[in-house]
This record gives sequence, C-alpha cells and structure tokens, in this order.
Amino acid sequence: MWKAIIVDDEKPALQLMSKLLSEQADLSVVGKFIRPDEALEQVVALEPDLAFLDIEMPGMSGLELASHLVDRLPQLEIIFVTAYKDYALEAFRVHALDYLLKPVGSAEIASSWERVRRRLGHDKTSVETVKVASSTCFGRFEVFGPRSNDPVHFSTAKVEELMAFMLVHRDIKMSKWEISEQLWPGSDPDKAEQNLHTAIYRLKKSIVEHAIDIQLEVERGTYRLSGNLICDFNVFERTIERQSGLDGLSLDETEKLFALYRGPLFGNKDYLWSQSIKERVKRHFSLLGRGLAYAYLEAGSGSSAKETLQKLIELDFCDEESFELLLETYAHFKERASFIQYFERYERMLEEELGLKVKPRMLELRNQVMND
Repeated sequence: MWKAIIVDDEKPALQLMSKLLSEQADLSVVGKFIRPDEALEQVVALEPDLAFLDIEMPGMSGLELASHLVDRLPQLEIIFVTAYKDYALEAFRVHALDYLLKPVGSAEIASSWERVRRRLGHDKTSVETVKVASSTCFGRFEVFGPRSNDPVHFSTAKVEELMAFMLVHRDIKMSKWEISEQLWPGSDPDKAEQNLHTAIYRLKKSIVEHAIDIQLEVERGTYRLSGNLICDFNVFERTIERQSGLDGLSLDETEKLFALYRGPLFGNKDYLWSQSIKERVKRHFSLLGRGLAYAYLEAGSGSSAKETLQKLIELDFCDEESFELLLETYAHFKERASFIQYFERYERMLEEELGLKVKPRMLELRNQVMND
C-alpha cells in the first residue's frame, strides 16, 4: 500500500482530493494539511511515498515546499495540483512525477495514479526502505539515527558541539590540540585535553546507542569523522567543491542547493569557531539566490524570481542587494502595492540596522513607481 499526503490551503479542495485519492487502489491518505509548515513538521514521522501539493499557497509556495519535503525525505515523490498551467516548467525542475490542473475529478486522478504507478515501476509491497542517519545544520542543528524520528539527545552541550565541529570538518584529520583550542578556548591545555577525551567517549557512546553508521577514528593524536550520514552542510560544500565554485553549478544544482538553506548554520547555537563559516555560507546562499532570481527573470518566470528573493530577505533581513533586486522586479512588473510594502521595510532596515540612507537610484525608482 502506497502512502500519500495532501497539502492545499483551501479546505474544500483538500477534502475533495482526499476523497478522490482514497478511491484509488493501493493508495492510502495518511496526512492532510492546510498549512505547509505543518506538513514539514510531520513528513518524517508519516513517511509518505507521495505528496500531492497545491502550488499557490500563502507564506510558502508548493514549489518551495516540495524542495523542503524532499530534503527531509529524499525518496518522496511529488505531484502538483494547481489551477495555474504556467508553473509546469518550475514543477518539473523539482522532478515532479505529475502535474494536474484544477478542477480535477475521478477520471483525472485515476489516470494520474496509473501513470505514477507505471513510472515508479514496482509494487510497494516489494520495496524495503533503507533508512540512514541524517543531520540538519541549516536553520538548526539536529542529528537523527536510522531507528527513530526523534533527534539524538546528546549527554551534554559540549558533546553536541563536538559532533557539529566534526561534521563541518568531516573526513579531515583534526589534531587534538586544534579541537581543544576551538572548543575550549583559553583553557589550560591539560584540562582541555581531558575534556576532549571525555567528550569523545560520550560522543562515541551516543553513536553506538543510536545505531549511527559513522566512525570517529583516532590515530596518533588526530581525530577523523567518516561514514554514512546525510548532512545538508556536507552536500552543500561538496557540490560547490566538485564544480569548482558557484559559477560551475547548473541551474538544477543551484535550485537544489538553494532549497537546502533554511536559516543560519546551526541556527541559534553560537559556536565561536563556526562564525566565519556561518558568514561564508550565508554569503554563498545570497549569491545563489540572486543568481536564481536573474535566471528566472530571463526565463520569464517573475513569480519564481520574487519568491526566491522574498526567501532571501526573510532569512536575512539585512540583505541589501536582495531587497534592491526585489524592488526592481516589482517595479518592472508594475506591482505598486508590493513595491511600497517592501520599500518601507527596506528603508527601515537601512536606517535601523545599518545606519544608512536609501541610495539615490532607489529613491529615483520609488518616484517612478509612485508617478506611474
């Protein structure tokens, strides 16, 4: 039996989809959500095989939601259900299995379900899902073992920080002195080394208890973390390294990497050693997002460009360049109300956060919009 979730901000449409899907053979609806954030919170626990998503939703579009869902559940297949045919290109960029136009009825759902089953090419009863450990570093820091949907609870905050440090330096041999200086700065060297040995012991114990398939190797005063664990930060860094920088990324790779970013590295955990890494990653994501916005504008997809820039601003309220590009986009599409709303936020951010005045060219743009 295949399992599906439905996300649609309109309750009647949600109920209709649930009814239509429940009529299909070998398909069970395990979750119905009006709010995208609720679907994100529960998708790992529900373990659906399919997600039927509306695209036009307030706060988070179905396209953005699809990327976040697949980040948390890589085997999830996406089917979009929308009243707007203009999103077909963006839908298949996130590898959607199907794209249905509202209004949908029994015939459309039955036909789609048959297409989906043919594309998947196997019976659900014959498939075993192999779960692996994972870690989320963007927006928060959590580690999940393969046996539980709850994050690992480390014995102390320092053990958790050690795990974060080793993940950032994954597959690199780190000397005990370097780790000690970073995690216990200013401490007596002997005391710091003792603290490190204790934290290493406790971290290894947590790894074994939660059946996480990673190894913390010790060799001549060095430590190295390796193994089978999916980590969003590692995926981000290695993709950029493999393509020799941001300029070497394809559009598809850029979209996938940008979808990984759900906030600052490690969220609100202010590890001193991570500050420079956090700033570098944030700068890279800003460049990725603006590059995507330009690509979408060139392709004629203004809605995708605006959604991308809005996400950048929500994640970093002081992103001046993204504010300006979003304002220029609103001006280009003559969206006066949205321009005024974001210009006020932009002006307030400059004055209150950065102590700056609005640039003359942006004031001129505002005057043009107001006079049109």
